Amino acid sequence: LLGDERPAVRAAAARLLGRLRHAPALGTLLRLRDRDPEVEVKDEAALASLALGDAGSAEVVRGIAQREGANLEMQRRAALALGRHGDASLGGVLTAWAADEAAGEDTRTQVIELLGTLRFSGAVSTLTALLPDVRLAPVAARALGAIGDRRAVAPLRAQLRGERYLAARAAEAAALVQLGDRAVVAEIKRFLGMEQALPGGVDLLVSLGALARPSGGGVLLATSPSALAGPWTCTAEGCAAPTRATLTLPSGGAPRGEVQVVCSVQSARTSTVQLG
Repeated sequence: LLGDERPAVRAAAARLLGRLRHAPALGTLLRLRDRDPEVEVKDEAALASLALGDAGSAEVVRGIAQREGANLEMQRRAALALGRHGDASLGGVLTAWAADEAAGEDTRTQVIELLGTLRFSGAVSTLTALLPDVRLAPVAARALGAIGDRRAVAPLRAQLRGERYLAARAAEAAALVQLGDRAVVAEIKRFLGMEQALPGGVDLLVSLGALARPSGGGVLLATSPSALAGPWTCTAEGCAAPTRATLTLPSGGAPRGEVQVVCSVQSARTSTVQLG
């Protein structure tokens, strides 16, 4: 169909071959990109060639987006193709797309994820503005963590402080950890003490080194054998006790009143943790 006499058919075939990532078509697509008399066909062939990994098509695709009179759909498709190729030169187009409420949740989610993958710092203010959005908050937080720009720390802290949704809490806390914000330790501990504990919260504390030393607030068993009594066996992978054993935490740092015990257990086999 790339050789069909009708330009609309050639263009549609090129677009579909790009979506299918059909590598054997690359040679023909490159010829159409350079020689076809119809602009629509040349554009679709360039986009498809880039999708198939041809780095030389990147400059052509940038030109499509920057062409005078280029429509919004073509600009966005060009930005998406470049972004998936690891090129953030049209990151501004992607950022505006992520902010467009008319674009649809699924599309915006994909664009936001791509902005995170590209680590496009120009999107920080747009992504932080999306944190109150119930549906997009988790993906926006993950993208902010991936981008690594500390301008996101204050908005993430503010959102996490009153966050009601578990998925968003987990993503926002993880993003702050990724951004190196040690002040998030207190918020993680607060959420771990709630009826619905923060998903992955213990692992976040471990990654921050907050459980490096035993305290009344918790312990990392693999590195704190002094807290254990009984037939415990500890290796670099973790600790296990085949029969009844005890764990004693120091009084320093212990919470007052009722407590909730949250454990992170990793095992290749089915594991049972009995607290008593």
